[in-house]
Amino acid sequence: RFWRQYRIEKLEHMKNDILKISVIKIQRYFRGYKQTKLERNRFLQTKEAVMKIQNYYRCWRLFKLTCAANFGEQQKRETSAIKIQSYWRKYQIRKATKALKKNKPCTKSKDEVNINLSLRHRFDMAVEGLLHRTKSLPEVIKCVTALDTLTSLSSHLCEDFVSKGLVKYIYDVFDITYSRSIGDIRATETALMVLINLYKYEKIASSVWETTIEVNGIEKLALIMMRSYEKNETTFCHVATLLWLFAFKQDYVEIIKGDLRTTQILRHVYKKLKNKNKVNQRMKSDSIPDTKPDWGQYYGKPKAFKDKTLAIEKLFLKLKLE
Repeated sequence: RFWRQYRIEKLEHMKNDILKISVIKIQRYFRGYKQTKLERNRFLQTKEAVMKIQNYYRCWRLFKLTCAANFGEQQKRETSAIKIQSYWRKYQIRKATKALKKNKPCTKSKDEVNINLSLRHRFDMAVEGLLHRTKSLPEVIKCVTALDTLTSLSSHLCEDFVSKGLVKYIYDVFDITYSRSIGDIRATETALMVLINLYKYEKIASSVWETTIEVNGIEKLALIMMRSYEKNETTFCHVATLLWLFAFKQDYVEIIKGDLRTTQILRHVYKKLKNKNKVNQRMKSDSIPDTKPDWGQYYGKPKAFKDKTLAIEKLFLKLKLE
């Protein structure tokens, strides 16, 4: 009995060992199979991706070569068409020009061709526009701009302008450019430069002054100064320059100081500006405008003040209002 029991237990142990070894072998085989399958799938996916990239690149290269060939042919056709059109247009122009010359020979003289370039013609056109008292701001700017240029180039035109009594029409410009728009500011500044150019010419300075008094121009200039001293420095400097030029004659100074409203405005503006940045005492002399006309397009000194603080100080010094 003991022996049989021993044999049975030994047999069961052997069966268990054999079964355990078999299970381990099966597990190893299955794991190897799964790993092989996984690696194969990865390889196939990589291979498929590489093939797609290769196919895409080959298609792109083929498309590029095809387009380049087609583009070259198309460019040749377009270039040829443009050349043909150009030659045809030139031929048509030459043909039309020859026909025009046959039907209408050129009879214009040199004087007729250059008439629009003369100062006199430009002066007449500007005066005509000014006399019509147009209310179109672009036309006003065009007229006063032309007059600014012409009065700085020719003394004869300055005399002609004053002799025709046109100075008052310059002051009329201030009545239609009362707002603070860019166009109104430009028209006002240019009109002031016309008055400065005229007054600097000593031969007609008294006539300009008389017209200024006649149209109450001093008060108009003071009002422009009042409106412009904060934001429009150029306009302010032009007004101050004109009043400063007037102040070189003592008789005119007394008349200016006799206008109560004008002196009040000047004192108010001076009080506002003197608290701001003071002018450098070493300022160069070329910052002061010239009192004499400088005919031409290039000036040794500025035509008007550039700094409003300097302008009001020089004006007060001349008027002796401090």
